Parts: sequence; C-alpha cells; structure tokens
Amino acid sequence: MNLCKSLTLGLMLLLLRGPAFAAPQTESSATVPAPPPVATFPAPAIAPPLPTPRIDDQGLPPVPADDPYNENDPNRTPANMLGPDQIKAILENETSRYWLAAHRTVYGANGGALQTVEQAEARPRKDAPRPVLVRAHSNWSGGKKLLALTFDDGPHTATTQPILDVLKQYRVPATFFFVGEMAERHPDLVRAAFKDGHSIGNHTYHHVTLVKLSEGDALTEVEACSNVLRAITGEKPHLFRPPGGQYTPVIERDTGALGYTTVLWTGDPGDYNRLHPAVIAQRTLQCARPGGIIILHSGVWQTVRALPYLIKSLRGEGYTLVSVDQMLQMRARFEASTASASVRTASVPRRTVPATRRPGPRISSTVR
Repeated sequence: MNLCKSLTLGLMLLLLRGPAFAAPQTESSATVPAPPPVATFPAPAIAPPLPTPRIDDQGLPPVPADDPYNENDPNRTPANMLGPDQIKAILENETSRYWLAAHRTVYGANGGALQTVEQAEARPRKDAPRPVLVRAHSNWSGGKKLLALTFDDGPHTATTQPILDVLKQYRVPATFFFVGEMAERHPDLVRAAFKDGHSIGNHTYHHVTLVKLSEGDALTEVEACSNVLRAITGEKPHLFRPPGGQYTPVIERDTGALGYTTVLWTGDPGDYNRLHPAVIAQRTLQCARPGGIIILHSGVWQTVRALPYLIKSLRGEGYTLVSVDQMLQMRARFEASTASASVRTASVPRRTVPATRRPGPRISSTVR
C-alpha cells in the first residue's frame, strides 16, 4: 500500500516539473530555418503564336471517283504535270464542241485569233492593254486594306457548293478561276457562283501547262474555256490565270490582245498539299498583305473547313475582302481621276501676275 502511494506521488512530481525532465530533442526534430528568398526576374518577352482555330475535322463526302480532279485517285496524274507528248495526245483526241470551236477560231482560214493578236501587236504601244494584275496598288483603295480571295481548279461536286455557302453566309465576294472541262461537267456550280455575284475567271480548258504548248494550242485552251463559261453564264470572262502561274511573254501578249487580264497572286498558303485546316488558316494570315491576292483551291475540303475562321480572322485584322473585278474597278476609277486631274492642270494657262510693289527691285510671281 505504501509502495503504491510512493509511485503515485513520484509520477505526479514528474508531470508537474514537465520540460525539465523531458527527453532532449534530436537533431532531426529541431526547427529548420527557412531558406532566404530567391530573386525573381520577369519572363522574357516571346511573341505569342497565331491562335489555333477550333475547326471541325469531320470531312465532307469524298469527291466522286469519276471526277478527273479527284486527288485521292492514286492512278491520276494532274494535268499540269503531264509531259508534252501526253498533252498532245489529249488535245488530238478532244471531242468537246467547245474545244473544237475554239480550235477553229484560232486556226481559222483568215488567221482567227492569231490574226487578232497580230493586229493588236501592230497597235501603238500606248494603246496596248496592261494584262497582268499581281496586286492592288495602295492608291487605288483610298487607304483601305484590300484583299482578294481566289479559288482555282473547280468546280468540284463535293466542295465548291460548300465554299459558296460559306461565302454567302459571311457576305464575301470572291473570284473563281474555273477549268473549262470541269465547268462543262458541272454547269450548275458555275451558274451558282455567277448568280451569287462572284467574279468568274478562265483557267484554261484542260488545266495543262501552257508553256509546253505551241502558241496556237495555248490560245485554243484559253478560248475553249471561255466558250464553256460564256455558254453557262452568258458573259465572256475577261480574267485569266495560267495554270501554275506559268506563262511566257507571248502568252501574256496574246491573252492581253484578246481582252484578258492575267491575274497572278501574292500569297499562297499551299492548301493543295491537303494541310490541316488550322495550318491553311495560319499560313494565309501570315502571307496576307494590303492589296494582296490569295490563291486557294476549291477541290480541297480542308480549305472549306478553314474558310470560316479565315474570313473572321482577316476581318479582325482590318481587311476588306473584295473580288478581283472590284480591284480592277478601283484601279479604273483611280486612273480616270488621275487623268482628269492632269488634263485640268494642263488646260489652265500660265499667266504672270505682278507682285505688290515694295521698295526694292521689281519681282513677279507665276501661278497656275
């Protein structure tokens, strides 16, 4: 009994004295001082990347297998990559009434279109047309950032109408350079583009490289395409784009003499390589310049997917989207106003007005 009381009393004394009898702290349990603060520096300035558009990757229906411009056909060689012998065989076996009529026009008994070219060449140089349009001059636009979207190689059954739908939705005028053979197969698409107010241009009948042809055959390709487009729309096109942008001074002279304006481009995003829609949109934004002309291709579904984002982004950058015809109209108005101003300046006679007399020698001032 006494032993139990002694143990209880000792335990109480230990508890009352507390830390004095507590076990010493080990080195690991000791408080570790906080590290000194690390100096912070601002992040380097890095140009932000172009925004990645949210584009639906769900593809459109495939191009019909019988379409000669079906890029998915592994057995198809694009017409502009054929050799001279292959092109010659195509031309010799062509049975289209539009192409045959153009051939008769060019190689007619009276010289046909070639005679027209010779007559145009004999005209004074000042009256000769200026047939090449690469871009709009800044003076034409009155300070606006103009940009023209152009679509080559159509019409295509699967993709041309969706492109027209997007352009109509965003109220964008564009320019289509149609291939005569394709237009003859799909006249409704040509008629739809014309009805929507887009510019219609000539992209030859077979989409062959004109520099591989004789002068007469090259003119036949151009005139045959015009025959098709005129039969569909009721108007002869006056815009012309050579396939691949390849032409010679002779082709430039001949098409200009026949009333065509050759239209090239300033920006090419390379959509014909079937790039991702986001890549097509970003490349187009990078190559867009005021007064520029962008070349796209109507047979590429990735271009269709990129088009809505592309239009909104270009407008967000301050661009006004116009057709090539609108560019030409602006040039004509600018040149007319410049010419009239020059005539008014030249018609005002020069006269000498004596200045107010002051002390010193007499002087005179000339005004216009």
